[in-house]
Amino acid sequence: MGRILLLMALAAFLLGDFAGTGSRMDPLEGFDRVMFALSDNLDKTAIKPTAQINQVVLPPTMQLGVSDFFANFSDIFIDANNLLQRNGPDLINEVGRILANTTLGVLGFLDIDSWGSVEKHERTSASLSAPEA
Repeated sequence: MGRILLLMALAAFLLGDFAGTGSRMDPLEGFDRVMFALSDNLDKTAIKPTAQINQVVLPPTMQLGVSDFFANFSDIFIDANNLLQRNGPDLINEVGRILANTTLGVLGFLDIDSWGSVEKHERTSASLSAPEA
């Protein structure tokens, strides 16, 4: 516990000036501010109202279908992670899940594999880190 506190104090000391007074020049600050304003306005004017309308208009089964569709799409990134880690069995399992959900599950709107015995793996590089002391 003492080591962790010491490392946190050292990191705060070394990195403290970056979050402070703004004395350091950021060559991308103007771009960052424009992108933040664009994203914030897009969220307020389009994304949030659309989500609120969908919650009112769509029945719960359709909301689940939309959620399953995007979950099926995000499984592609889990497959890429499994490929980079050379994790063959999980890669084959996840590719099978995507194919089944995309074909039998109407583009992923139904999570066919959740009804069966195929287990979904959420393992990422972060889950492979060393255990805490």
